[in-house]
Amino acid sequence: MPTAIGDGECKLFRGAEKVEMAKGLHAIYSDIASKRARSCIRKHLTEFLGSKGTYYRYMDGERLLSPRLQQEIREIIHLYAPEAEGRFDDTFTDHDFT
Repeated sequence: MPTAIGDGECKLFRGAEKVEMAKGLHAIYSDIASKRARSCIRKHLTEFLGSKGTYYRYMDGERLLSPRLQQEIREIIHLYAPEAEGRFDDTFTDHDFT
């Protein structure tokens, strides 16, 4: 729409670049031997993601993890288990529209 492009740039345009997305959080716990560390990570991630329901949606792979979110989750994991690799269940290349 011509009226949407005021100064030649549409304010609502979002570029779609390909990024490495991930899904599923089950694999992150397989590298962590300590039950206490796993429990602390789960609690911290639940608070970080907003609720238990949201946590389990990410856990089961119903919601995708953007590169930024993957990095933040790895930082949380390394607070409690510095030796952990921080692997996700699955990674793939997809478009990021955020």
